[in-house]
Amino acid sequence: MKRLVILAVALMIPTRVFASPCDADYNKFCKGLKGQDAANCFDQHKSELSPACQTSREAQKACAADIDKFCKGVKWKKLTSCLGEHKSELSSACQSSYESFSAK
Repeated sequence: MKRLVILAVALMIPTRVFASPCDADYNKFCKGLKGQDAANCFDQHKSELSPACQTSREAQKACAADIDKFCKGVKWKKLTSCLGEHKSELSSACQSSYESFSAK
């Protein structure tokens, strides 16, 4: 499970191809860090992250198992739509997080 969370967090690290809710926070607090180092950095600055980034990270953590089950290998920019396609099959925690994240 921990590896799935790490993978989910790694997926949200900006690739500059698309905008992530955490781009500004990444640049401000964790620039240049990758993978687990970036995840640890985000955790260290949790209270300082923008509300959009906090919501994104919470959704990623709540949906780690669902992402692995339904959207494995899906690129970040398609992840929200992939989860939406499986909305009725998502775990209750992921479904709740998905609804709050996709409403923004």
